[in-house]
Amino acid sequence: MKKQQICILGSTGSIGTQALDVIEQHSDLYEVYCLTANNRVKELAQQARKFKPAAVVIANEAHYDELKNLLSDEPDIKVYAGAQALCDIVQAEPIDMVLASMVGFSGLEPTIHAIKARKKICLANKETLVVAGELICNLAQEYHVPILPVDSEHSALTHQTLEDGAVLTVHRQQVNTVLFDGIGHQMAASDKALLVGQRQIMAALDSRQ
Repeated sequence: MKKQQICILGSTGSIGTQALDVIEQHSDLYEVYCLTANNRVKELAQQARKFKPAAVVIANEAHYDELKNLLSDEPDIKVYAGAQALCDIVQAEPIDMVLASMVGFSGLEPTIHAIKARKKICLANKETLVVAGELICNLAQEYHVPILPVDSEHSALTHQTLEDGAVLTVHRQQVNTVLFDGIGHQMAASDKALLVGQRQIMAALDSRQ
């Protein structure tokens, strides 16, 4: 079985580190392709040494030289820096899945680029939906990209925010074709379920009737 290649936007944060734990526990299923961070350069370098990704990106360009030096003895790991590098790396051909766990609005643009590159999105950045929920939903539909909520605030289907700002109450058992377990443990029917936005939720419910 081909391993799923994962790009983690915000790998040094809480969700990013938990995702790496899942990947480590299921190394037969998942492999890290890229790790990114904003300022935690030392933590990012430590993660890179452990997981041996193809690339790392530090969003704050002021830390580029330090990260480059820390990984100078890892010639197979490409080191990049800056906001544009984040947008570029998510489009890399080998990537199957992008975990968007960056803090704040900085995750919006890379997420948009990942969707346009037809990468499966594991969304743990609520600001992306707050700022551009309708845009993200429309792009996901246009490019046939599944968006999988992985944070507790996202995956609680009992209070799913819709495109128009209303809230739809959905009982968990009504959408039982999808399993939420971090980014891993083989989410059932993940390629068929787009769980963000009114149309997608209603379609999931209709399919069960």
